[in-house]
This record gives sequence, C-alpha cells and structure tokens, in this order.
Amino acid sequence: MKLQPFLIRYKDSIEDELSNIQKDVKRDLSFKDDFMREFHEYLFRFSTRGKMFRGAAVIHAYRLYGGHDLKMIVRVAATIELVGSCILIHDDIIDNSDKRRGEPSFHMFYESEAKKRGIKNLRDFGHSCALLAGDIGYFIGFHLLSTLPVDVTLKNSASAFFAKEMAILGQAELIEYDYSTTQYEPSDYEIIKIYKYKTAHYTLSLPLMLGAIYAGAPEDEIKKLEHLGESVGVIYQMKDDELDVFGDSQFTGKPTGSDIKENKKTLLRRTLLNSVTDAERKKLLTLFGSNGLSVNDMQLIIQLCDKYNIKRNLQKIEEKLAHDARRIVESLTIEKEDKEVLMAFVDFNLFRDK
Repeated sequence: MKLQPFLIRYKDSIEDELSNIQKDVKRDLSFKDDFMREFHEYLFRFSTRGKMFRGAAVIHAYRLYGGHDLKMIVRVAATIELVGSCILIHDDIIDNSDKRRGEPSFHMFYESEAKKRGIKNLRDFGHSCALLAGDIGYFIGFHLLSTLPVDVTLKNSASAFFAKEMAILGQAELIEYDYSTTQYEPSDYEIIKIYKYKTAHYTLSLPLMLGAIYAGAPEDEIKKLEHLGESVGVIYQMKDDELDVFGDSQFTGKPTGSDIKENKKTLLRRTLLNSVTDAERKKLLTLFGSNGLSVNDMQLIIQLCDKYNIKRNLQKIEEKLAHDARRIVESLTIEKEDKEVLMAFVDFNLFRDK
C-alpha cells in the first residue's frame, strides 16, 4: 500500500482545521493591529507547508482503536501540526538554517520584512519574531488541548502526557546542542538516545500514542505504539542525516551540509570518523564545525563516505529498525488493512529521499 493516498485523505481536513483555529485566534487577539494579524496569518500559513504526517498519524491511531469523534481528533491533529511547525521554527534558529520546506525559514522571512521596514538589525528582528512565534504557537497548542470537548480525566491525562513529551524533546535538543559545541564524542547509544527523544517521539511516537490515548486504547497497545514510533523515528532522523550530505537541496527543500557546519554529532559523522585513516580523520575534523565549508569540502566528505561504504552501513541499521517496526505492527490487535497503513509508514521513512 502506498502512503500518499492515506496522507492526502487527512491533509485537507487538517489544513481546514488549522484555518478554523487561525480564525478563532484572530478573533480573540488582544492586539488587533496589522502587524499582529499578518504575523498570525504567516504562522498558520507556515504550518500548512508540510505533509501533515504527524497529524495523519494522530487521526489514524485514534480510528484504529475505535475513536468516532472525528471533529475532535482533527483538532488534535491540527494542534500537533501547529506545535510541530513551532518546533521547526526554533530548530532553524539553532541550526542557522535559511530554508525550510523549500522556502525561507521563519526567521529569514522576518529578516526580509525587517529590511522592507528599514530596520537596521535584520538578524535580531528575524530571530526575535521567530522565537516569539514558536512560543505563541506552543501556548495556542496547550490551550487547544485544554479546551477539547472530552472527559476531564482523559483531557488532563492527554495534556499531561503531551507536556511531558515536549519537555523531554527540549532536553534532548539541548543535549544535542551541547554535544555540537564541545569536543566530546558521544557513543552510538548516546546518539540514538538523542534521535529517539528529539525526533522519534515527537515525529511518530507522540502522535500515535496521543491518538490512541484519546480513543481509550489499552495500555499495552499504547506502549507498542511508542516503540513503533521510536524505531521508525530513528530511521527518519538517520535519513535526514543522509540527505544533509547526499541530498539535492532543490529537491529536499533544505540546504546540504548544515549538519557538517554545525558539527552535529550524527551517526553518519561517527561512523565515518571511525572508518577513515588518521590523516583523513584529521582533515575531517577541520571541516566539521566549519562555517567556510566549500563545495570541494563537501565533495571530499562524500568521496570518503563512498570509499568506506558509510551509506550502506547506515542502511543496514535502518533495515534492522524497519524489521523491528514491522514485527511490532504485526503484534498490534488491529485489522489487517490498518496494519498495511502502518507498514506503509515504515516503508515511507525507510525509502524517503526528501
């Protein structure tokens, strides 16, 4: 089964709900000047650029376990997409990324707005607007979850779970940033732990578990969905790492080499450094963390990756994770057709090229 029709099935509903939320927010604004209205419009427009992968996972998990209030769960899905976009807005500041989804990242958009307004410090204006957009979006998200028309106990349980996951995500992001700014070389275990809690949980574990929680799924099934999300989410992050080196920026919508410039301690980086000669390693260490990374430097990194079969070695890990994920899907107490959709989630991440 292909995943694209499944994503399209839910994408329109989630986009429509984001539009409804935007109208509610616009109506309730304390500050109703043009700048604030345009700010919120751009925030919500930014949130509709993605595939709605996380939101679709929320809805699908809810329906897997007998959920029937589609209007309510679509609002949850739209909330997850809004908050996910705000995470990316902050990520792009941390990573100094100029592009997101093929367009200027949020802070770069507001740098261009600052230039139009004649503001001298473009960078400060862009970063400040992006930081505040993320903060505003987070609290809109928490407000939406706290006002859902569901049982109070369920609402409190789901909101507490969501808040805990967001806090863990922030900690993982901070540890990753700390690794990138020091000479410390984390182990495979430490890197994968970052992948699990920075990417896998918020990309798939959180959406699947949240949908299942709202549907009243059994605890053991929710736990399986957590592990499923971890396996698939680690694949997702490893693919991101690959695309940063081997991807086509015009196709992926993101610049290549940003992880290299930021000296992110990825599995790709660790595997490469552990495979090369001492002389090659010495050269590579001058490139990781270098803002002056050239096209020739990137070509050298790619050549060394090819020389030592780095991409294939990482794919073996991804295939093992995909195998584990498929076993979890088979163990779930859901219909065969629903299992096929989750299998498509696994394959989508394993073979994605953007």
